[in-house]
Amino acid sequence: MKKLIYILLFLSSFTWAQTETIDPDFKNANTLYQQGNYEDAIVHYKNLIQSGKESAEVHFNLANAYYKTHQTAPAIFHYEKALLLNPDDAAAKTNLKFAQKTLLDDIPTVRNLGSKEIIHNFFKGLPYDSWAWLSVGGVVLILICYMAYFLTHKSNLKRLFFGMMMLFTLASIFTLTAAYLEQAYIKSYRTGILFSEKTELKADAKRTSKTLATLHEGTKVLILEEKSLWVKVKLNNQHTGWIPKEDFKEIK
Repeated sequence: MKKLIYILLFLSSFTWAQTETIDPDFKNANTLYQQGNYEDAIVHYKNLIQSGKESAEVHFNLANAYYKTHQTAPAIFHYEKALLLNPDDAAAKTNLKFAQKTLLDDIPTVRNLGSKEIIHNFFKGLPYDSWAWLSVGGVVLILICYMAYFLTHKSNLKRLFFGMMMLFTLASIFTLTAAYLEQAYIKSYRTGILFSEKTELKADAKRTSKTLATLHEGTKVLILEEKSLWVKVKLNNQHTGWIPKEDFKEIK
C-alpha cells in the first residue's frame, strides 16, 4: 500500500491512505477530502463501506475526515476498525493515540492478566490463520518424512526420518493448538466505543441502579455480558458496570 503524507495536525503528521489500484469511488472521496470538503468525504467513505468496499484504508481515511470535523468518537471507532483489518498499520496507531488525547475520560490502564490474556500474549506474535498454515506445513513435512522412512533401507536414515517425523508432529500439534486458542480469544474479545455524549456506568442493568461513574464519548469498553437492552462492560482500569446498548457501537 502506498501512503501519501500530509500535515493534518499542528503537532503531528497524519498519514493519508490510498490503495495501489484506486477505486473510482474511493478516489472521489479522497478528492473531496483534499479539497477540505470533509462532510461530503465522510458520506462517500461511508457509502463505500455500506456497498461492501470495506478496507483498512477506507476506515483510516474516514477516521481522518471525522477527526478534521471534531467528531472524536467516530474517528476513534474507525481507527480501531482500520487496525482490526490491518493490525500493523503504524499510521493508524499513531493517529488513534492523538485522537484519544482529546477524550474527557482519562482512565488509567491497569493490567490484570487472566489465563486467556497470558496465553494470548504468548501466541499473539502471529495471527491465528498464520498458526494454522504453519500447522498445515507441519503435516506436509510429516508426510514427506513418512514416505522417506519407508523408502529408505538404511537404518541410520530411518532413525533420522522417524525422529524428524516425531518432531514435526509435535510442532504441528503446537501450532494447531495456537491457532485454535488465538481464534477463540479473538472471537471472545469484543470491544466498543461510546458514542453517547455522556453515559452513566450502572451497578446493575437498570436506570435506577447506583451510578458507578460517568463516561463520555470516545471511551473504549470491553464487552463482558449482554442483558436485554444493557451490556456489562469493563474499563481499562478494570472497573465493571452496565451501560445501555444504544450508547455505544461494537467495533466488530
